[in-house]
Amino acid sequence: MATVYNDLLYDADEKPSWKLSLVLAVQHISMVYSGIVIMPILIGRAVGLPSETIAFLVFVTVLTSALTTLIQIYKIGRVGSGMVLFMGSSGAYWGVSQTALVLGGIPLLMSMNILSAFVELVAARFLVPLRKIFTPMAGGVVIMLIPVAVLPIIMGSFSAELAATGNGMHNLIVFAATSLVILGYYFFASPKFRTMIVLAGLATGLILSSIFGLVDWSALAQAAWFGLPVWQFNVPTFSFSMTHLALLAGFMIATISSTIETVGDAMLADSVSCRKFTKTDFSKVSGALYADGVGNILAGLLGGFSNTTYSGNISMLKVTRVASRRVGGVAAILILFLGLSPKAAALFLLIPNAVLIPITVFMLALLFQSGLSLAAQSQDRISQLIVGSSFLIGLMGQQQLLFNDLLPDFLNQIVSNGITIGGISALLLTMISNVIFKGKVEVLTELDKNNAGYLLDTIEHDIQQKYSLTGRELYRLRLCTEELFVFMCDQKAGDDLAAKFAVYRSARDYLVCEVTIGANLADADIVPEDCEPGEQLDLILLNKLANRVEHVRSGGNDYISFELHPDE
Repeated sequence: MATVYNDLLYDADEKPSWKLSLVLAVQHISMVYSGIVIMPILIGRAVGLPSETIAFLVFVTVLTSALTTLIQIYKIGRVGSGMVLFMGSSGAYWGVSQTALVLGGIPLLMSMNILSAFVELVAARFLVPLRKIFTPMAGGVVIMLIPVAVLPIIMGSFSAELAATGNGMHNLIVFAATSLVILGYYFFASPKFRTMIVLAGLATGLILSSIFGLVDWSALAQAAWFGLPVWQFNVPTFSFSMTHLALLAGFMIATISSTIETVGDAMLADSVSCRKFTKTDFSKVSGALYADGVGNILAGLLGGFSNTTYSGNISMLKVTRVASRRVGGVAAILILFLGLSPKAAALFLLIPNAVLIPITVFMLALLFQSGLSLAAQSQDRISQLIVGSSFLIGLMGQQQLLFNDLLPDFLNQIVSNGITIGGISALLLTMISNVIFKGKVEVLTELDKNNAGYLLDTIEHDIQQKYSLTGRELYRLRLCTEELFVFMCDQKAGDDLAAKFAVYRSARDYLVCEVTIGANLADADIVPEDCEPGEQLDLILLNKLANRVEHVRSGGNDYISFELHPDE
């Protein structure tokens, strides 16, 4: 794994001036705030909530986002990544959140947020073993299905609104103009100005809406600069009915999607937040998941919408070359102040759907693009089949084409939700391809070079009985295992430590060797740049002969694995 050097002005631990921090914080806010508030506004309008309730949902969602961002940046114990990762409303929860509000109002939404959050907390605790199931490929399928499920809802609601009003043509003009400005910015604006794309769309839409008389500015003038909305006390409610259980399954699938997105965002943020990056620090990734889960519980307790990390701000870290936590902290506090401003909420609440929906469609298009990129990371035939099959199953489920009339009510509730059934399909197929394999050889041995012969002979004998390996495959497996064992012994000789070796052939037809040890070893997947000629031959050979070497630390254990692909 090559070392990456980032030309940073300020890394995560360094502190720029307060003036610079404020300027950069405003740029970050311009990228996230509209995304935080648009979801509760549009969902609230779609289900017919009164304006006071929508204002309350906006407030608690902004409050949750600000507090969770602070936890994410500054950490509380294991909770938080210690990096500039912004939290906000997640499109993954759009459809299920709207369904929850229809079925049981805010109390049911609260309980679903709390219960599904434990999926993320469990994933944070068992991140290393679960990474074979919660893969970017599975997450990509779920993310691609979100626009498929959400777009018919919001566009159907908008079409009904136009049919019920007498100014449908004016709304269509605003819709088209806002869409054109957003696309124009995205295609032709420089990267510096592209970050203002949502603000440009909002400004264009508001100006045209005002000209056509679609905006009532009186509510904005009457709103106070600072204050709290009318607090709505709610108690989480949940029943073990088939409807609620099916909805909970949908929330859990959405949480798995959010988990995969957070893992990817945290890994990307880690790679750009220090001047010298060698490999992903999985303790930071795990901390990001813990913060995400805690944020969802907080949203459930307050009555808001579940959140996730925002990836757009990570690109801002690269553009500005400032990854300082101070900047993220200032931005989070400013977001909190915006949440405490009824005037800011009133401004977004008066924006017509003809302006908000084009922005939402654009965000969903970017979401689909992100899902496609995740799903395309694996190019082998099995991965491509999993992506295509799972997506089509989700699409058929959303269109009620999976024999819904023949299924029991509980299964029908699950199958008719495209995100849920598509996500379940992706996870099950991924589990089959990555976790289920034809036999496994396991050997437990102490870290003593005198045990090398026993280890290698046992693996070679047992693996050959299970599989028909070629001579070259056996040679590569024996040599890579020997080099890894010698590397481990050189570091921990005399410590009375034991390592468990497991070798198997995956469903993708390549050999995998996994080692688990309760120790803190030096990186096995990185060859030091400053080693002298003749040194670290074990690491050099391992990383040259194996197709992929990975060394992960989690929960006090080291997990080292390598893959041996068939000769091409």
